[in-house]
Amino acid sequence: MKALVLSQQSQITSQENLLKLQTGQIELLEEKLRLHLLKRFGKNTEKYTNTGEVTLFDDAEYTGSLPEEAEEETEVPAHKRKKRRGKRAPLPDFLPRICKNYELSERDQVCPSGGGKLNRIGESTSEQLDIIPAKVQVIQHIRGKYAC
Repeated sequence: MKALVLSQQSQITSQENLLKLQTGQIELLEEKLRLHLLKRFGKNTEKYTNTGEVTLFDDAEYTGSLPEEAEEETEVPAHKRKKRRGKRAPLPDFLPRICKNYELSERDQVCPSGGGKLNRIGESTSEQLDIIPAKVQVIQHIRGKYAC
């Protein structure tokens, strides 16, 4: 009976030693993982290369022999955003303009209800920016409006 108890106690002791060894290895691996994550995703990630190598001046940063740089704050004055009203700003007046008039032919100027000639009552103008290399111009499209 004593022999059985002694063998079980020796097994327990060996298991406890193995547990301590494995616990130490786990703590060491966790610390390595934390250090790796800190190097990869930490505040100063730019001081390490992609291969995980430490830079030349890395030891000086850990010993604290270099003074820390003071961060400068820059103030930006507040501004207001301009709201658009759905219309584009007119094209500048100094650009040359080419006018293209679009008129109805004589046979299309017949009133469908009375058969008389349509009278011009106005026009609509739209502008299109036309950029030719080394030349910028505005083409105005003027379309006549007709009514009975």
